[in-house]
Amino acid sequence: MLAGKVGEVGPVELKRGASVAGWVAVEEGAIDAGSCHARLSLLVGSGGNVQLAEKIAQTAMDVRVRKDGFFQFSAVPPGTYSLEVRQKGFAPGTVSPIEVSPRSETSLREPVTLRRPFQIELAISPPIDWLDRH
Repeated sequence: MLAGKVGEVGPVELKRGASVAGWVAVEEGAIDAGSCHARLSLLVGSGGNVQLAEKIAQTAMDVRVRKDGFFQFSAVPPGTYSLEVRQKGFAPGTVSPIEVSPRSETSLREPVTLRRPFQIELAISPPIDWLDRH
């Protein structure tokens, strides 16, 4: 649409709640809009209760990261969250904690940068087992 011109935007869905928005950067690569996803999870301790941990995990929200690196979660309940961004071929990028206030947008100040995993070679010399045997 050109400046000063009237045009249709189409339907805009408004959702009650807060939002979390940010950007993703890929070191030595590009955003793959087909495989790059962001996941926002509530930070709550389960106290070792497996069933409670599974219920908490089910409340996580997933969105696809756009080709330009932008992502946004909408209708986010207030709370403290952890963000994880994944793309095939890269180590996950994480941000935590993220504080979400009622009826406001939380914008991440820095982009989440995805990096290639490091390859490490390890040699133990002399090779000894747990009983000090070669």
